[in-house]
Amino acid sequence: WTLNSLGILAEELGDYEEARQLYERALAIRESNLEPDHIYIAWVLNNLGKLLELMGDYIGARSAYERALEIETKIGGPNDLDVAMTLGNLSDLLFLMGDYARSGELAERSLEIREARLDENRIEFAGSLQRRARLLSHAGMHAEAVKNLERARTIYASEVGEQHPFYAEVLVDLADRALAMGRPDEAERLDLQALSIRELAFGSEHPKVADILCRLADFRVERMILDEASDLYVRAIAIREATLGA
Repeated sequence: WTLNSLGILAEELGDYEEARQLYERALAIRESNLEPDHIYIAWVLNNLGKLLELMGDYIGARSAYERALEIETKIGGPNDLDVAMTLGNLSDLLFLMGDYARSGELAERSLEIREARLDENRIEFAGSLQRRARLLSHAGMHAEAVKNLERARTIYASEVGEQHPFYAEVLVDLADRALAMGRPDEAERLDLQALSIRELAFGSEHPKVADILCRLADFRVERMILDEASDLYVRAIAIREATLGA
C-alpha cells in the first residue's frame, strides 16, 4: 500500500515522473505477491493509467485501463462499481484520442451501472455527468451539456465543497462550454475561479495550474494583450519544465 499511496501523493504534488516510478514499483511488487487477477493490481493499474494519460502516454494508459477492466470484470462481474469507474476512465481517454463514438458508449455504460447501484447525489455521478457533457458539446449540444455540468456542479458543491479540485474541474468544463457559446468573458471568469482553487489545493507550481495559465494566456492573445499573454505562457512553460521535463 505504501508505494501506491506515495505515488498518489507525488501525483497530487505534480511530480508525475516520481509518481510513475512509484506506481510501477507498486505494481511489480503486487504482481510478484498476489494472484494475477487480484483487485489490488487493478487499482494500481487504474492509478497508473490516469497518470500516463496526464503525461500524454495514451497508448500506455489504454493498456493499463484495459487490463484493469479485465481484472475487475472477472472479479465483480460486468455491473461492478469498479468496472464503472474504469469504463469512465477509458471513455475519457478515448475522447482525448478522438474515438468519440466508443467514448460515448463507454460513458453511458458507466453511468448505467452507477444509476443502478448508487444514490444519484454521489460524486461518482458528477463525474459521469461531466463525461456526458463533453460528448454532448462535441455534438454541438452545448445547452444540454451545460445542464449536465450544472447538475455536476451542484453535487460537488454539496459533497466536497466549492474549494475542492473536483469543483475546479467542472468550472473548467463550464468555461469551455461558455467559450463555445460565444461568451468569452464568462469563460475567463470561470477559469480564474478554477485557478484560485487549484493554486490553493495544489500550490502555484503544479501542472494543473499551468494548464489554466495557458487558457488565460489564450484569452489575452484573442484580445491582443500580448505582454500579459507572454508572461502567462512563460510561467506555464516554467512549471511544465520543472514538473514534466517538457
